[in-house]
Amino acid sequence: MKKIFFILALICLPTASLLAQKESSDVRHGNQQYHKEQYVKAETDYRRGLDKNNGSFEAHYNLGDALFKQEKYEDALHEFLAADSLLTNKDSDRKRRSATAHNIGNSLFAMQDYGNAVEAYKRSLRDNPKD
Repeated sequence: MKKIFFILALICLPTASLLAQKESSDVRHGNQQYHKEQYVKAETDYRRGLDKNNGSFEAHYNLGDALFKQEKYEDALHEFLAADSLLTNKDSDRKRRSATAHNIGNSLFAMQDYGNAVEAYKRSLRDNPKD
C-alpha cells in the first residue's frame, strides 16, 4: 500500500510543478501587459494563472492591481483579500502583508469606506513602518 502511495506521489509531483510553471508564465505575461498599461489584457492573463493555481499570491495580488487600475474597486478588494489570506505571519511576509493591506486600504478608500480604509493603512504601517 505504501509503495502505491509513493508511486502515485511521484507521478503527481511533476504535474503540480508543470501547473505552477504555467501559472507563473501567465503571471509574467500579465506583468508585461500591466507595464504596457494594458490592464484588461493583464487581467485576462492573471485570471488564466489563477485558473491553473488559485493559491497564487502573485496572481491574486496582481489581478487586484489590474482591476484597481480599471476602477473595479470591489473586485480589486476581493483579490487583495484573497492574496492576504494566503500570507503567513513569517517575517519574510511582512512587506507583502504591508503592501496588501495598503492596497486593501486604497480599494476601501476608493469605495468611500474611509473608516475601514484607515484601519487597513494602520495595519500596513504596523507591518512596515518605513513604508
